[in-house]
Amino acid sequence: MSRFRSPIGCRIGALALILLLPGEPLAAGLPAGYSELDARVREALASVDAASMSTGETLASPLDPRQIGRLAARVNPEAIEALTRVRRQLLAVRKELGLPDVELKLEASDFTRVPEFNSMQGNMLAISRVFPLGGKLSGRAAATFHGARQAYHEYEGIVLDLIKDARAAAAELYSAERQTRILNDNIALSRQMAEVARIKYTTGLVIQQDVLKAEVEAARYENEQLETVRMADVARSMLATLLVRPVDAPIPPASLPTATAETATVEQLESMARSTRPELLAAAAAAAKAQAELRIANAERHRPDLMGQVGYMQNPLGDMSSWQAMVGINLPWFNSRRKHEVAEAAAGAAGEGRRLEAVWNRTRFVIREAHLRVRESAASVALFRDKLVPQANQTFDSARANYETDRVDFLTLVDAQRMLKESTMGQVRAEAELERRRADLDRAVGTRAQTPAGQEASR
Repeated sequence: MSRFRSPIGCRIGALALILLLPGEPLAAGLPAGYSELDARVREALASVDAASMSTGETLASPLDPRQIGRLAARVNPEAIEALTRVRRQLLAVRKELGLPDVELKLEASDFTRVPEFNSMQGNMLAISRVFPLGGKLSGRAAATFHGARQAYHEYEGIVLDLIKDARAAAAELYSAERQTRILNDNIALSRQMAEVARIKYTTGLVIQQDVLKAEVEAARYENEQLETVRMADVARSMLATLLVRPVDAPIPPASLPTATAETATVEQLESMARSTRPELLAAAAAAAKAQAELRIANAERHRPDLMGQVGYMQNPLGDMSSWQAMVGINLPWFNSRRKHEVAEAAAGAAGEGRRLEAVWNRTRFVIREAHLRVRESAASVALFRDKLVPQANQTFDSARANYETDRVDFLTLVDAQRMLKESTMGQVRAEAELERRRADLDRAVGTRAQTPAGQEASR
């Protein structure tokens, strides 16, 4: 140990300690935004674990699609798999910041056949490690982190799809339940009309055909009701499936959010989508990852790695021993493979940049189309609410009063009832379609909350 007391020995000992560093990544070396994303993913995974141990949260009544989407994200296998993939990528970031393994070498030398060495023999035990230079470790960590960001935005897309599907199913359930009630009202109304016709028939004012027509109308509405009941059952099954519950699980009645006038322009929605649409954000993360990989390839080509080694050599006879230290670098400039790696990475970066442009072009089209469809549905709802339904009500009331005073025939009354039924059911269908299209627009923009399209939602 006296050799370590000399200046050279101390330097060799210090080098040995450096080589044996555990190579754990420092928190200061993590990419910007890592801690925030890691905390967000941990929180989401904790909610998944909590959901797996609970018996199921009670659903709000009337049904809240936001709650459905939130609960579905905790139990949906696809969403959980995507979230787990993000967590795995985040762990890989820390791995990329770690140093390569320490190498342990044992060398035996025999110079007995060389007269100048006078039967010299020796054994050497050495440790060595490579230290990547030029920011390669941080570059690889940055590329992996961008991959984690991409995976997280893909997970967000799955969650938004679940919310959109929940809103669409809730709108379908609302439509089916309302139409069923409307048909119930019309069945009761047809029976009232049949009773009026029966009274008039007994007094000889009308023929028996009027009574039969009223009964046939009631039967027609009962037949239509079979379809609306089926639609409601399918919608409930869809909602239960989103929650990974039995398809016959009880689902509360549905309602629609209060409709408000559209205020956001297409340009405003496009601007919002740049920071909210998962597909766009995932493509941007993929482009950033490709750029980071290009920087790594350039570093690998132009900047060498440092290799350090410390060894102890001992003569088996015990008459000679020594410490050895060595440093070295690789020579990437003489390896043509590095040039091709740079070209490959540059092509990948260019491709991801073009892909980002394509995703943005597609986003603009999807937003514009969804916005036009919402405007169309909003106009249709207003037309039913302000004109068609009030006019159908007036027409039916007039026909009913005139029939009771024998001023119109029964067929006129039946036609007026059919017009009223079609108008009221048409309004319900238009309202449900408007909500579905609002959900499509919110999904196109990337907003999470069930707010009127165009209003910024919290993420």
